Amino acid sequence: MAPFNRILLCYDATPEGRLALRFGAALAQQLQAETHLLSIFDYTYWSSGFDVMSSMKFEVDEQAARETLREGIDWLRAWGVTATGHYSVGNAIDQISLLADH
Repeated sequence: MAPFNRILLCYDATPEGRLALRFGAALAQQLQAETHLLSIFDYTYWSSGFDVMSSMKFEVDEQAARETLREGIDWLRAWGVTATGHYSVGNAIDQISLLADH
């Protein structure tokens, strides 16, 4: 039996993130583990202003995070790994912990 039967990968679409995703995919294949991919829209870096422009930017950034998840799932699929995608909004550390606990 493999030491791990479930893997949670996080992806942010950076070159470093793509490399880490590739290594995670290789590990998932080797362990034949159930794989989950998380993309997080971390709003903690947002200013507290609520004008129209900040609202529009929030929506654009949130959409970009959702597209990042789709891109990560597509990369995993291309590398032969089937993964369940998860999208969350909030502090990255908190969101990773919440999903890892389930």
